[in-house]
Amino acid sequence: MSWHLGIYYECPHGYRDSEVVIPKIPTLAQEINAALREWHKISKKLFVCADKFPKDKEGGSQDTAEPDSQTFTIMEQMILQLHECRKRVMSANLTVEDLKDLKKQVARIIDTGNK
Repeated sequence: MSWHLGIYYECPHGYRDSEVVIPKIPTLAQEINAALREWHKISKKLFVCADKFPKDKEGGSQDTAEPDSQTFTIMEQMILQLHECRKRVMSANLTVEDLKDLKKQVARIIDTGNK
């Protein structure tokens, strides 16, 4: 028996080389982490590439498919919302009903951000 991240685990079948690690982070927080990692990479590309594209006289991108500051701002707001949701999940002060509502809110944010 060994100790890892505050959880005891047994090596299966007595093998010492293999480990079973059970994370203490809730599943919802893990999903939020995965989305945030992916979105941070995308937002970095949007931020870096925004200055490389020529602007027309009105100040917008010449091609509507090009990244612009509005897309970056929207993504930034969604990232901040997910950070706030993750903070609430990790606080462990939520009732079961609040957690269900938060799961729905997180699902909406992630679905909107992935479009």
